[in-house]
Amino acid sequence: MTHLGYGEEIRRRRILKYRKRDRIVNAKWIYITFITAGSKAEGLTCCYESDYENVFVPKDVLCVEAGVDLHTIPNDI
Repeated sequence: MTHLGYGEEIRRRRILKYRKRDRIVNAKWIYITFITAGSKAEGLTCCYESDYENVFVPKDVLCVEAGVDLHTIPNDI
């Protein structure tokens, strides 16, 4: 599998590159956190080999379970 580009070391390097890309994008965006997901996040595919699966998380949104009182959560969380 290493000769085909799916070895452990190659996958690890891809994962680090995608995480670095996420950090660069997140440094520019103020209101959204960008997360790479799917096969790219697992290092299984190269840059142009498949589609991108991304998660965009708004920073000013707080998701809580039903029954949680929002007024008990500190503002800095």
